Amino acid sequence: MGCGVCYQSCKFGAITMKPRAQRVLTPETSFDKIVLMAIERGKFTNLLFDDPSRLSHRALGRIVNLLEKSPPVQAVMAVKPIRSAFLNAVLKGIKKYADS
Repeated sequence: MGCGVCYQSCKFGAITMKPRAQRVLTPETSFDKIVLMAIERGKFTNLLFDDPSRLSHRALGRIVNLLEKSPPVQAVMAVKPIRSAFLNAVLKGIKKYADS
């Protein structure tokens, strides 16, 4: 991930750090790490929609803050599936309403 923790904790000096060509957002907390990993793995919609009652307003605020700090490509990776999941849910609701 580029945070440098493994570099600092390696007792044998087997790890070296090289600067990246592009800036990378390093997670500050475990929560940030989980959100960023979900985005990278395409599981962000699952994090948001599987059990929305688990997410407080503070958690949602931190998620939005992470998205704002993310590089544009990573933010698009997160938002595109959300848009699809949201639209699919809306269309499913419309279809159920129309069928009844």
